[in-house]
Order: sequence, then C-alpha cells, then structure tokens
Amino acid sequence: TYGVILTPTFVPGLQLSADYYKIKIKGAIQAPGASTILDNCAAGLTSFCPLFDYFPPVAPATVGSLVIRNKSVNYAVNLVAGFDFEANYRTELFGNPLGFHLLANHITQDYSQAPLAAAESSVGTANSPNWRLNGSVQYAVAGWGFQYTQRYISPSKMSATLTEENLGTDNNSIKAYFISDLNITYDLSNTF
Repeated sequence: TYGVILTPTFVPGLQLSADYYKIKIKGAIQAPGASTILDNCAAGLTSFCPLFDYFPPVAPATVGSLVIRNKSVNYAVNLVAGFDFEANYRTELFGNPLGFHLLANHITQDYSQAPLAAAESSVGTANSPNWRLNGSVQYAVAGWGFQYTQRYISPSKMSATLTEENLGTDNNSIKAYFISDLNITYDLSNTF
C-alpha cells in the first residue's frame, strides 16, 4: 500500500489524499464447488479427495451414487487492488461549520483463484464495480445538523463469467446509478 496526503497551505481546511492498495490473501476460505473438488482430487491435490464419496450400486440398482460435500475450506487465493482518492474541505458559513467530503474508489483487480484453476475476475461486476464515488456536504447551525450524501456506482455486469444464455436474460448489464441521502438531526442535550 502506498499513499500521499496533501494539505495545501494556500487553501486552509483542504486535505487531499491518494492511495494505492493491493491485498492478497492465500488460503482464503471459500466453497470450491463440485467440479473443482473432483478436478483437484483427480489432479493429485489429495486435500480435496475427502470431500466426496462414491457408493457402488446396490442390487437391483445398476448405478452408484456420488456424494460431494461442498463445504468451505482454506484453499483459495483472493486479490484486490485499486486506488482511493479523497478530498475533505472544512470551512464556515455564517459562522457555522460547513464541510465537504469526496471519496472515489477505482478497482483495478479483484479475483479469486482455486488451485489448478484460472483466476476468476469480478472487476466490473455488481460486487466489484470499476468506480464508486461518495460525496457529502455537512452543515450545522443552532443545534441542527444537515448532511446530504450522494453515491455513484459505475455501470457493471451481473456476472463476469456468465453469458446472456446461461443467465436466463438477454441483458447482463446494470446501468450506472445514484443513491441520495438526506439526514437532519437536532441536539436535544441543551434543551432539557
């Protein structure tokens, strides 16, 4: 992780920061899925072999049964990397505190990888959109507090690996959207 913080003296109350992060977790807990269990056991990763059992057929049946226990195990590698940009500005309006805050997150990598499997990226999906922005304005006067927050989520896909055919829809995309919040508070501690 690398970062820089700037507090320019020519704009009192302003603070800017930029950070790069890259977090890699080995042995992450994840449910591998039936095909991963069978493929890894067949490839010689014996820790996957106890996760399934084959029961031979019992007369009069001619086909046995395969029972796969898809439980969570410590086997995956997860990696996430990206940039955070933040700006804070504090000042006064009519002698009362006024603040602005902006936080932007850009994800450049987000994947999980099982042993002997290709990395599955989730960048650009609903769980890991390319961009997230949060901005807010806060103002306080005479015991009242006002905060307006605006969030932006960039366009994304429902799934990075599935296609329209196996999703059951002809549209794998999610449009960019905004979420707005308004909070109003009043401090009753001086009232009683």
